[in-house]
Amino acid sequence: MTHTSVQVSDLLERIFLLSVDSDVVGVERKNAVPLCCTFMAEFLNPKSLIQTEELERMVFDRLMLTDLEARLVIRHAGKALPRSDESLDQHPITYLWACYERMLYENHRVDASLRQTVTDARKVIVQNISNILLNPEITSGLFEVIRELAPIHGQLFSIVDQSNDFTKGSSFHCLMLDFANNLQTKEEAYQMFKPFFEKLSVCISESSIEDLQLQKYIGILSVMASSCDTFASCILLHIHTTNKIMDNLRTNSMKTIPALLIEKTCLFVGNTDQHQFYDISMGGRPTNDDDKVHHYIDTFQTNMFELFRSFLRKPESKNMFLTWIGSLMKEHAYAAKLWTHEQANHLSSVFPTDAVFLNLASILVRLSLPFCVRKDGGSNEKWLKIDPTYCLATGLDDARSRGVHMQGLDKETCVVSSSEEKHSPELSDSYNFITECFFLTHRALYLGMHGLLVKFYRLSRDLNQLQSMYRDAMNGMTDQNAIEVIKTRFERAMTVYLSTKGTLTEPAFLSNFTLFQLTTARYMNQMAYTMDRSKVVEIPLPLKETPPESLRSLPEFMVENLVDFLLFLKRFVPASLENFVRSSSYLLVLISIFMGHSTRMSNPHLRASLAEVLEAILPIKDDVQMDDFEDDMISINAIEGFSNVGDLTESVFQLFVDIEFTGDPHQFEQKFNYRRPLYSILKFLWGDQRGRDAVKRLSLASIQDIEAASPPLMLRFINLFLNDAVFLLDEAIDHLTKIKSEEKDRDEGKWAALSAQEKAEKEKGYKQMVMICRYHNVMSNKTVETFAYMSTEKEVTELLCHSVLVNRIAGMLNYFLEHLVGPKMGALKVQDFSHCEFKPKELVRGICRIYTNLGGNGDFCRAVSQDGRSYSRQLFSQTIRVLQKINCFDLIDNIQKISDEALKYVDEEAVEEEMFEDAPGDFFDPITSTLMRDPVVLPSSKVTVDRSTIARHLLSDHTDPFNRSPLTMEQVTSNTDLLTQMEEWLNEKKNSNL
Repeated sequence: MTHTSVQVSDLLERIFLLSVDSDVVGVERKNAVPLCCTFMAEFLNPKSLIQTEELERMVFDRLMLTDLEARLVIRHAGKALPRSDESLDQHPITYLWACYERMLYENHRVDASLRQTVTDARKVIVQNISNILLNPEITSGLFEVIRELAPIHGQLFSIVDQSNDFTKGSSFHCLMLDFANNLQTKEEAYQMFKPFFEKLSVCISESSIEDLQLQKYIGILSVMASSCDTFASCILLHIHTTNKIMDNLRTNSMKTIPALLIEKTCLFVGNTDQHQFYDISMGGRPTNDDDKVHHYIDTFQTNMFELFRSFLRKPESKNMFLTWIGSLMKEHAYAAKLWTHEQANHLSSVFPTDAVFLNLASILVRLSLPFCVRKDGGSNEKWLKIDPTYCLATGLDDARSRGVHMQGLDKETCVVSSSEEKHSPELSDSYNFITECFFLTHRALYLGMHGLLVKFYRLSRDLNQLQSMYRDAMNGMTDQNAIEVIKTRFERAMTVYLSTKGTLTEPAFLSNFTLFQLTTARYMNQMAYTMDRSKVVEIPLPLKETPPESLRSLPEFMVENLVDFLLFLKRFVPASLENFVRSSSYLLVLISIFMGHSTRMSNPHLRASLAEVLEAILPIKDDVQMDDFEDDMISINAIEGFSNVGDLTESVFQLFVDIEFTGDPHQFEQKFNYRRPLYSILKFLWGDQRGRDAVKRLSLASIQDIEAASPPLMLRFINLFLNDAVFLLDEAIDHLTKIKSEEKDRDEGKWAALSAQEKAEKEKGYKQMVMICRYHNVMSNKTVETFAYMSTEKEVTELLCHSVLVNRIAGMLNYFLEHLVGPKMGALKVQDFSHCEFKPKELVRGICRIYTNLGGNGDFCRAVSQDGRSYSRQLFSQTIRVLQKINCFDLIDNIQKISDEALKYVDEEAVEEEMFEDAPGDFFDPITSTLMRDPVVLPSSKVTVDRSTIARHLLSDHTDPFNRSPLTMEQVTSNTDLLTQMEEWLNEKKNSNL
């Protein structure tokens, strides 16, 4: 008997708690052998040592034993039998797991001469566990005798579940690595662990995001996925099945283990058993549990990131994982349709798909960080590897062979619309992971956040109404049942609101997507200039070259994601928006490129949303809130160091004009909402000399090209601006009149005679009128304010007083004054001006400043006097009286001068009318019935009109008003013969009167 053979036998005895020697050992050997062992009499030999060559059979026989207590022997002299001992572990899995842990322990303490014995023991343990998991029936005899034993896979799950260590080098991690080395095929591996995965799936389904057990389950999966490609693939392969009807309606992509995990959320998705993260009370303020929610989300998504990264480290599981994501997104593409969310009951819950894709986006963005711009602003050019043609490739038959796993993005609307004349960009033969990760992250974010925000913003507005309903119910002594219904609805809605806000404001989510969206902005800027991705280029603003083909392959939802994120920051996390703006100038460059240029962004709605972003990132404080969101003004001036303010200003004017014709059936109503931020932006840019200079330059260019085939930008802007101003004030006046009438009926007791339902309908209609009136008044105030400051510059004034515009401007101003200072003002005196945002003093002051700014021009004063609709000799005397009442004495002298000039022109006009009383009809404009001063012939209809008349008409309609043929100002010709006739007739008239 050699010393080494004794050591080998003792080592195996310590690992397996088996012995072929029933004798006790002395003190000198008590550390060499365990206290108790199972005596394996069948393997007795003359040396009383365990033989390595018999180990495999000995262990298997031990697993089948049913008389363990009878075989128990004490190996240490003087020691009693313990109450429980590992050698009595009856369950095969429990016994083998314990053997494996003892083997790992021995592996770290034995010397090199015994390492091979440890390796042999390891193989025996792993092989036995594998055999039992693959063929549980081999233990059927044991289970028939000892019926209380748990099923094989259930016991393995229990052991793993009770373990708290899933780090590298842990028992479970090492065992998975050993399994990986022992497996033959993926099918064998899946057969071995399918019941384990199913048990794990059930436990995941029953857990919530705040459960520590859920994090443990993710750790178990991460260990398995990181051990080998086969196990990672098996996890993705498993489909969880239940007997529940609704579960069976789910697609297979939603039955996978990763899908079961990313459903876990702090969003309230309407499950009756869902944990409530916020304590809601109608009577008090909601408890702020955001920190707790943020902790749950960050812990969960950090662990999920490790799991997803494990899938991506192995080629087969990477392909399966990306294929699963692609299928998940395709099968739930309906989540991108706004009507899906607009028709939802936003007061009750959000969609489960909101949670799924928001989680998916939050995890994918962590995978994207290595190619995103850096927090410190340092250079990271990995984003240049993003191939812009990826989305087009998702529709190819051979997409998978090109490394494309997403499907259907080729049908998405692109930043620049494709046309039949344009060829699609050339597609790549293969697409890298950076490209796919970038677009998958954007798509997941769009599916998860875009519709969620639609519901969230509606909910935010409706919560105030619910509170008002509750107060009204209490004050109206509504029965208790109705009050409870309202209270329940409010508390449910507040739960949805707070859980959504808490989820979207999680710090890691905000930080990671800030970097991701900065990267998106920089990438979009480069793609708008060049398809060259070999190096980062400086964008030479303004861009004049033809847009590259890359914009025909980049989907609009990338820009929508950027807009959604930034506007959410503005409303709920303004400090994060400030950090975003402070980080770089990429965003201003992007807005300059896309907002005002339809050649680089076809969708006017999307360009209008960029105006909202621009308003959000500028230090603009609006006097009036048009929504229910906080309006914390950003503190830094983003354009201070921006070198392209002039082009940015021009883009604002261009967008204002382009919004007029969006092609949408609701374009008339939409355009006012789209233009609302433009007024604030223009005012801010006017305060920057570069912005003001741009307005002056555009005005001069418009005067120079006023008869160009395509009307110049500033001329079109002013024409549309005047249309808006008149419409808005008309609407405001109409609603103020109706509100006054309703208030009169209410005060006279007419409402009191109505039934409760009729009275409620009256009240609802009244509130709606006030809300609409408020909007129109706010917008009217903005138009007057804009007109007032712009007309201080002579270049703008020259354009405003041009014959093409001056009559309209004078008529509009007269119309405004007539309603604000004349007898008609009485019809507008509602009980509470502030309630309707009606500010007649400010309006009168602003309008009179416009008169003052334009009053030095004789053509303007003449136009004021020739306005047959609103001008009267009393108009300005009434105005002066009002100016005295509101203490605007600085304007009175100038208004008086304009009044005097207007009266002088009235007298001249009277003389002229008398002079031309019997003039030929050909001398008068057929549209305005006024004497022509510059007659021109229309080429198609051959009708003669005044030049100013047709110029005004062509600003909004590019056709001949008499036969609808296409027409531009360049096509009209002066009717010199008629002009000569008019001059000759006038001379004869004057001579005859001498």
